Formats: sequence, structure tokens, C-alpha cells
Amino acid sequence: MVHITSILALSPLLFSAVSAVAHPQAPPQGGPGCTASTNSTGWGLSGVSKNGIYFGFLPDDGSGGGTAQTISAVASSVGLSMAPAQGYYAQAESGTTFTGSQLTDKFDEIVANGGVFQPAVMPTGGWSGLTTSDNSQAVAICDVMKTFVDAGLEVWLRFAHEVNWYLSDGTYSGTVDDFKEGWSVVAAACQPLGVKMWFTPNVADLATYQEYFPDDVSTVDIIGVDYYPTTNSPTSTDFLNEMQSFHDAYCSESLAFAIGETGLGQEATIAQRLSWAEAITSSTVASAMPYYIAASWFNYDKGYVFSIADTDGDSVTKAWLA
Repeated sequence: MVHITSILALSPLLFSAVSAVAHPQAPPQGGPGCTASTNSTGWGLSGVSKNGIYFGFLPDDGSGGGTAQTISAVASSVGLSMAPAQGYYAQAESGTTFTGSQLTDKFDEIVANGGVFQPAVMPTGGWSGLTTSDNSQAVAICDVMKTFVDAGLEVWLRFAHEVNWYLSDGTYSGTVDDFKEGWSVVAAACQPLGVKMWFTPNVADLATYQEYFPDDVSTVDIIGVDYYPTTNSPTSTDFLNEMQSFHDAYCSESLAFAIGETGLGQEATIAQRLSWAEAITSSTVASAMPYYIAASWFNYDKGYVFSIADTDGDSVTKAWLA
């Protein structure tokens, strides 16, 4: 999720570092297939897309001062019968068995919308039950994911999303090795159930993504970045400068790319916010990043308004999505 303090504290140079990285290595092979079968990554995407990139939302949960939204209200506000993807957050507190109530409380709403379910499960307070010697918390997380798989949804699990940021600010404990061990045991428990594992660090440079990338590429089905540019007029070129090296380093027919969450990283008009949505789904971007299949918008009021749907002025978004 967006970090108001991090946006203010980080140098703008951080947000352009990727463009300075040397040409990436050839994509590694392996991992579950990304072909046109019901077991492939993206089979659940349906509804509105721009240049082949499906466009979803993270509806406001009210935790940041905004009004809680339902995904159906967000979709209908901009003329959609459903959102192709829907994202939510849940904390998995170390030492307490994960029940997923932040997700299951919305079960009927989530299933009614359909599309791809994109839960971000945050391992807070430590890694108990997320180790090779004790995978009990991993099993608990995957049991919750299975309830949504069994309901007919494609599930992309953002386990320990933005790990590079949250390890630095103390939200997650431990080290990158703790994360990698936790990722491996969650993947081992979830992937056989049909859950897709989605690695989404906070925006950084390619070297940082490689530092945190899980050791076994076969445990990763999708990669992406959570990215909130700190200018009100970012372009498709800006997006490619930040994203393409990561895409090119890892993506192939075996491994897809999708934006976990995005919005503008400072207060902006709805026209400026929508311009960013247009930029990240442009034909230029789609052509340059052929394995980029989806993006989800952080539709919150948190410190300021990020929303482009179910908000004042969203008729411009409705026209864009029509």
C-alpha cells in the first residue's frame, strides 16, 4: 500500500533508478505455465482492458480516513458490471493462526464480482509458522486462499508485498533470508491448490528486486511493482523507465507481469490521476512489455484522494473505460 511518509522522505532519484540499470539478463526459465488454459496465469481476468492490459481496483477499506467501498460500488460507479481484478489487505500476525477474516468477511462481495482476487497478506511481527521446520502459518494462509479458489476465482497471492520497504520500516521483522524462507513454504503450500504467487516489491532499482527475488523462480507466477510516482504528470516513458528492466529480466511465457497497486504519489486532480491510468495502459507500454497483463488502482482516500472511481468527478473515468 502507499506510504505517505516514504513518499515524502525518499529522494526523487529513487523513482528513476531503474532507468540507469544495465540491460537485463535473459529471462530465467521455469515456473508454472502462462498459456491459454484454465490453469494459466490470467485465466480469471475478464471485463475491461486497455491495449490488452486488464484494469482492476483496490477498494477503500476505510482504514485511512476514507469511506469504505465495495468492489461492486467501485465498478458500477464507472459503468462496469465487474472489476477484472480486486485487491485487499490482511495481516498475518506472528504467533496467531491466520484466519483471513479481513478477507473472508467480504467473501460474498468478492465472489459476486468475480475476476482475479488479489489479496496482500502481510506477515507482521515475525515469521513463526513460516519456516521449513514449521509451516503451520503458511498452511493456514493457503487454507484461506483455497476457499476463494474453490468458489471459482483465480487467486494471485501478494505474500509479504513491498518486502523491501516493510523490512526497512519494521512492519515486517527479520531479514531478506527470513522472507525468502517464508515465501518458499507459502508457495509450497499454496501453488498445489491453484493459487498464483505474486512478487510485488516497492519501487526500487533492478539490483534491489534481484536481492529480494525468491531463490526458486518456479515459486513465482507473477511479478510486478507497487509504484506511486511523485509528480502529477508522469508519462508512459516514465513508466517504462521504472518497470521495463524488471519485466525484461524475468518475464517470459512462464512468468507474467502485473502492477500490484498504483496511483499518484501526491495530491492531484482527477484528470491528472486518470492521465496516469492512461499512461500505464498505453499501446506504447503494451508493446514494450508484452508479458504485462494487468494493473490495479489504489482507489483510496488516505491522506489525500487517490480514487478515480466512486469519487467526485469519476465521470471522466467512466468515459475512459467505456
